[in-house]
Amino acid sequence: MPPWRLFAVSNILITIHNNLQWRGGMGKFPLVRIMDFISRVFPFDTLEKEELDGVVGHMELAYFPRGETIIKAGGEPARNLFIIHSGSVRVTLPSEKAEDYLIDVRGEGDIFGAVSLLQSTEAIFSVTAQEDLLAFLLPAADFKRLIDEHEVFQRHFSLSLARNIRAVCDSSQSHPGHVFGVDSLKEMAVQMRGRVAELMSSNVLICHPEKSIREAAMEMTRREVGSIVVVNGNGNPLGMVTDTDLRVRVLAAGLSPDNKVAEVMSQPPLTIAPQSFAFEAMLDMTRHGVHHLLVTEGERMVGVISDHDMKVVTGSTPVGLAREIDKVSSMGELARFPERIRRVLELLVNLGSSAGYMMDLVNEFMDRLYIKLFELCEKQMAEEGLGAAPAEYTWLALGRAGRKEQAPPVRQESALVFADVPPEQEGVVREWFIGFSRRVGEALNRWRFCCGSQEQSTGGAAWCRSAVIWRRTYLDWVRDPAFLPAGDPGAVFDFRTLHGDPEFGKTLRESLWAELDENPVFLEVLLRRETAVRPPLGFFRQFLVEKDGLYSDRLDLEGHGLRLFSGAVRIMALEGKLEETNTLARLRAAADRWSMARHFEDDLYEAFNFMTVLWISRYLETTAADAAEGGRIDPASLNMMQKKMLKESFAVIGRLQDLLKARLAHGAAG
Repeated sequence: MPPWRLFAVSNILITIHNNLQWRGGMGKFPLVRIMDFISRVFPFDTLEKEELDGVVGHMELAYFPRGETIIKAGGEPARNLFIIHSGSVRVTLPSEKAEDYLIDVRGEGDIFGAVSLLQSTEAIFSVTAQEDLLAFLLPAADFKRLIDEHEVFQRHFSLSLARNIRAVCDSSQSHPGHVFGVDSLKEMAVQMRGRVAELMSSNVLICHPEKSIREAAMEMTRREVGSIVVVNGNGNPLGMVTDTDLRVRVLAAGLSPDNKVAEVMSQPPLTIAPQSFAFEAMLDMTRHGVHHLLVTEGERMVGVISDHDMKVVTGSTPVGLAREIDKVSSMGELARFPERIRRVLELLVNLGSSAGYMMDLVNEFMDRLYIKLFELCEKQMAEEGLGAAPAEYTWLALGRAGRKEQAPPVRQESALVFADVPPEQEGVVREWFIGFSRRVGEALNRWRFCCGSQEQSTGGAAWCRSAVIWRRTYLDWVRDPAFLPAGDPGAVFDFRTLHGDPEFGKTLRESLWAELDENPVFLEVLLRRETAVRPPLGFFRQFLVEKDGLYSDRLDLEGHGLRLFSGAVRIMALEGKLEETNTLARLRAAADRWSMARHFEDDLYEAFNFMTVLWISRYLETTAADAAEGGRIDPASLNMMQKKMLKESFAVIGRLQDLLKARLAHGAAG
């Protein structure tokens, strides 16, 4: 886009100086704020202050309204590198069909235009403002100088180029209309399964615990690294000091820089093995809210991996999003995160992440979101004069949430368990918790974020009970399965503690196992209910779609595929008294007990992962209003490879159901 067009669009394109003014009398936009922003964008955060000052001095600020095409595929190469200050863009590849292929979505702190600049040929991708966009523009000459003079810039942007070219190849071969590249599960998994050893820095900066904070900080600055490992006399790691530690534990706390590093180091350091997958490192960083992991083999330190290293692969990391959720202080702020989680999921799909990784990461976000929601609802009720929670309580996540399979995000099935109180108090206590759970549900309805209708979910007044009542309810279900909930009856046994004391869940599980020994017929009854529905595959291996109604000619991928799979594996877990709730973890733990052939186990893994990625892809195409449709797909929209894999997946679920029926019919599983 030529410069005159930028002026015409917004009339606020301005050169950044110390007294930077918004045109139109909108006040100052201080240089210090720009410096602070750019200094937190990778890889500009690796530059010395003096050089960063010079780079920022050459930048311009541009505004693009929603829908504006900033770079057009097939058009002139970009003349600037774009750094997004606010808003977001869609990076797409032209298609002969009605809608272009989506390659990426980028937001605050992300960069685009590098591919076009480095190739100096016509643009490969189109970049369009998805929201009103403010972006800093760095001229091509300045950007290319940074590439030439700084290895970190060269490494990051050359890998970004390779990644985008690969995306073009993948897109042209595998995008069937709107589906985000699910031709081969194995090909997808490989893309995000690089090893930590391939990304880590092996030249680790170390120091002894007696070194002063000042000396350690100077060493970090000299080496241009964000961490220093504290070791003992034998070279074994004791802890780690990061640039975050220096800001929070030293500067903010007013600690003297002459103190020893041992006083501010994080100990013991979080570690990961060099042969671990890159996605495992990212997940650990997200869960623990850290930016660095120590890489060790046994007790030997072999390197350090940081979120900057992960950005080289993915272009961004979700660590910051998890931290932002924890810092939320109002419902209004919290309401912004569901859409951001959806964007992370969209990014992961386009990166070819595995189903397991996507489910782990989305579950981490959703758990944090729910825990923050509980905190805010409690606060609201106290402020309205309804008082604090009148008793301790445990929130049990059930079904997909209980199995940690919330990608795509689902309307959470749940049970609220409040501590036993004297009979005369129970009515008042229960009323408070019913009001509390209602507020949680109302917030979820406003988000319009999760799959599944409210009517299909557990929760509400009927699912708010005391500990003794819940324990009795579960035992009654085992004694008489006729009283199990409709729909997905076994989902209530996929429970885990999301909030509160985990002891209730532990003792409930032990009580269930004892009751199962007394009522072995329960598993046979549950199996009959779980296998009453078969995968939608006919005798001649044709798809059996819904014949009429709102979803005619559709396949219920979730209800007639994934739910049947998880239900069968749940039977195996209950029979073997397994603590695991996740479907694949249960399958791993139960496979030997059920004498399952290794190739059959592998087929089950592939089927589950393929169907999950396919459902996630279709979910991302739906609007919020259509999210209740769940995992229904039109088989005509699938390409030949996807149809073949889906048929194979349905067939392997049918074989699993047959295996369970044959084993339990003989009264033994092992």
